[in-house]
Amino acid sequence: MLRSPTSSRSRGEQIKAELGYFTHGSSLLDKAIASVRGRVEIDRAKSDRLQFTFWLHCRNLDLGLR
Repeated sequence: MLRSPTSSRSRGEQIKAELGYFTHGSSLLDKAIASVRGRVEIDRAKSDRLQFTFWLHCRNLDLGLR
């Protein structure tokens, strides 16, 4: 946020206000990244389970255990 010459805020107050906005936005971004990472881990676990199930079926077919 740019400070106009007629603004009543001092430069220090302006910096503190901008830092507050940055800190809040940064926290939201950290939460969004953590959420995406969690979703990726869930998808990876589902994929691993599906691959294992497929492998198990193929193995059973090879052994004649239909």
